[in-house]
Amino acid sequence: FPLLLNSSCLSSCIQRIHFDERNSIVRDCVYQWLFNDKEILFPNLKSLILTQCRLKEPLIESLAYLIECQLDELILNFAIDNFMVPDCVREDSPLVIDEKKQTSMMKQLFGLLFSGQCQLKSLQLDINNHFLNQDIHHCLTSHYDPSMDRCFTLRHLDVRMACTCLLENLIERVPNLERLSVHFHSSLDFDSLWETNPDRLEQSNENWFNK
Repeated sequence: FPLLLNSSCLSSCIQRIHFDERNSIVRDCVYQWLFNDKEILFPNLKSLILTQCRLKEPLIESLAYLIECQLDELILNFAIDNFMVPDCVREDSPLVIDEKKQTSMMKQLFGLLFSGQCQLKSLQLDINNHFLNQDIHHCLTSHYDPSMDRCFTLRHLDVRMACTCLLENLIERVPNLERLSVHFHSSLDFDSLWETNPDRLEQSNENWFNK
């Protein structure tokens, strides 16, 4: 890897990178090399895969730039323990504070992914966490401006989710979607946040409903 960083010719040839953060060494590399002081070291990077991703502010900042200016494809799989805190933990515990910070960063990321700033063509997300899905649901439904809060370039969306309520919210944000693949954590039981019907869905996004 250092060989790539020391050669602008080699680094400029890289168009696809896959980081698996289950490896602690790789986890350090992600922030030290790929997102080094907000400088993008791979100018022609078009596809980025982050497995077992752990949210950090440098990552959010760099992804904000990448999805707006560079990437065509993004695949994100989040570490499940990012958002798991035992019930016995006190409210003022650093674990709880970190969980709230993680959730805030996740909502910020989703606001960027499904906005007019995002230039992605293909997005794959694994957000198979029930409580996190509810936070994202409220994030996507609050302060929604159709003229700004939609991604017009996204054509392919593959998403794993725990709450059915997110489906309509996501479709609403991607008017030019051509291929949608949805995987639910369990059977398609409508959760408490789901308040829709086919007629309403057709009216909200007729272009996608007719495809």
